Amino acid sequence: NFADQYIGSDTDGRVNILKSVAVEVEASLNQVVYAWMILNYPPVIPLLAASTTEQMQENLGALNVKLNSEQLNRLNNALTGGAAW
Repeated sequence: NFADQYIGSDTDGRVNILKSVAVEVEASLNQVVYAWMILNYPPVIPLLAASTTEQMQENLGALNVKLNSEQLNRLNNALTGGAAW
């Protein structure tokens, strides 16, 4: 199953860290992930997809998300296991 490759014993912990950062910066989970991708090194330019104008507006809201270095470190450690790209 394709989804099984993204589910592991640490998935809940990773999602909880993502959720806590989203609450801190008052953004959606998707916005935080997009902002993290853009602010990481090397930066990644995400391909945005949306079925509605509202979804696209939410996605573009990631450009206004400000993540501090502590939040970036927490996300890096949670989402990549601390490994560099």
